[in-house]
Amino acid sequence: MATHSNSGVSRKFFQTTKNLRMSPLSLMAIVTFLEVHKQQTCNTVYAQCKPFPQQVTDELNKLYATAFASSLNDNVNWVGGREIGGAFHLAMLAVKQLSYELSGLETQKPIAMEVSREINLVELDKRGNASENGASYKRRVDIILKGEAANDTDYRSDLNIWVEVKSVKYQANYLKKTWKEWNMKGATYSYHRQFYLDRVGATDNQLKGVENAQLRLAKDFEWWMQDFKRKSKSRRGYKDAEMAKIATQLRHLPTGKSSTVYASLGYDSAADNNAKFPKNNVTSRFRQHNIKNWLINDTKAYLLDGIDDETINELITASEDF
Repeated sequence: MATHSNSGVSRKFFQTTKNLRMSPLSLMAIVTFLEVHKQQTCNTVYAQCKPFPQQVTDELNKLYATAFASSLNDNVNWVGGREIGGAFHLAMLAVKQLSYELSGLETQKPIAMEVSREINLVELDKRGNASENGASYKRRVDIILKGEAANDTDYRSDLNIWVEVKSVKYQANYLKKTWKEWNMKGATYSYHRQFYLDRVGATDNQLKGVENAQLRLAKDFEWWMQDFKRKSKSRRGYKDAEMAKIATQLRHLPTGKSSTVYASLGYDSAADNNAKFPKNNVTSRFRQHNIKNWLINDTKAYLLDGIDDETINELITASEDF
């Protein structure tokens, strides 16, 4: 692929940041790929290329600012969580875009990023009638796939697919801290809350009293965790067994607020959660993605075209640090 420079990507960023979770060459290839898709004539670069919808292009420029913010500070040799997450967000946008182009499936087309949605919760009264309980929470969706929506500008359709992307470093107490079950009565925040709210957002709630309220905001959702490992054993993502334990925890309902925790999912009781949401419903939506393997095994011809094999091998394939 022809190289296109991006003024938002600082050379210093790639030379001095010591805790990136993908190789600098990988990140440069991803940025180049994304920049090509801003052009309406990108199919001159490769035949399957389809330009981004305008909303994605607009948000992409903001995402660059997030991913490369530390490059503006002359004294910083380490990137923070926002930059690390932003870099993986860029990578997953490339993953989703190329997957859409090669499959030809319009349902898989990225049509928007960073879209805020308001998710309303439901409770049951003593007679079992459901109603909106007045509580609502905002979810900012990382990437929105078209799904079965009518057109590319319909990114607030209940037929879209929501995509959440995260780059999280393993910690010994990850289940008790990072993935702690959400307590609705408290202010405690965890990824469990986000996953639960995505479940609610993708629920076609047919409980008596809200069956016509059109509470569903998405057709489905998926979560992608970055699979990475640096030379330092303390900096890695999750192993398969750890992902399985997290999936078990994500399946649980939040605590507190009695009927709200299950009624918001369209259930008559908490017991319905076990019966109607088995663990494979989590694992089919909660997965890992290894950017290094994706580049060298699946998409080399599209993102690394024009880079000699020796350079790719040295900086990506054989690198012990990525």
